[in-house]
Amino acid sequence: MLNHNYNDDECAMRKAMEHSFPLASFVMCVRHIRENVVQKLGTLLGTKSANRHELIHKLFGDDGPSSWDDVLAFDAAIEAYRTTLANGPPEFANYVKKSVVHLLQLNAAADRPKWTNNFFCESISHILKHSVQWKLQQLQTLISKISDVIDAQHIKADRALCGRGKFMLALSHAKHRMTVDRWKGMTAAQRRKASDACFKLTSYACSTSTDDMLTVASMPGTGKKLHQRKRKRAKKTKTLTLKKRPCVNALDSSDDFARMSDLSQYFSCFLLAA
Repeated sequence: MLNHNYNDDECAMRKAMEHSFPLASFVMCVRHIRENVVQKLGTLLGTKSANRHELIHKLFGDDGPSSWDDVLAFDAAIEAYRTTLANGPPEFANYVKKSVVHLLQLNAAADRPKWTNNFFCESISHILKHSVQWKLQQLQTLISKISDVIDAQHIKADRALCGRGKFMLALSHAKHRMTVDRWKGMTAAQRRKASDACFKLTSYACSTSTDDMLTVASMPGTGKKLHQRKRKRAKKTKTLTLKKRPCVNALDSSDDFARMSDLSQYFSCFLLAA
């Protein structure tokens, strides 16, 4: 029986080990935990902050919580470390509480407080990948597999519509249930209409690609101009035209000549007075 499960907190490998060895104690790689903490503090405080070095040293130093192999001593060290956390950013305190304390506590409970050997993690990761024949896949392959899963879900929904399979319609949708004979006598379009009437949640505007392969919901605000309040179809654009300013030399009316004569007399009086 496996007594200790050594891993670097990789999600897929951890789930596989928990399923295969449910009674084993988990031991996390302290080096990976420290690297994650350093990266988190670098994002919050920068790389040259003195408070950053203090938070790291008090957590992973010789007297820090990561160095104790006893749960009681570990809890006491965590309580002492909370004083240092109070001087740091609140985001880091929440990160330590949710993602660091539990992992270090597992190491203390398993009597492996400073385990950093990553050889076991990489070895078991290689074995898992080899056993499931893991390899890099193209994006198109992923899309094809997701499409197959969705098609299988549609088949299960159609079976539930006829009262077959592992699923059944809720009482609120029982009125849509039909017999298998009626389903057989329907065309593909009629089956699609009956399925949509039962499982379609809400009606919304859609946009379909030119090859009819993809249909997505249309956003109501798409196509609006900046600071536009009206609907885009009701909004009209206007072309600004510069107004022609009257030319001073073009004096065609008698009123203009009268105003100019009054001005000349005014300025002549002003000059004589000076």
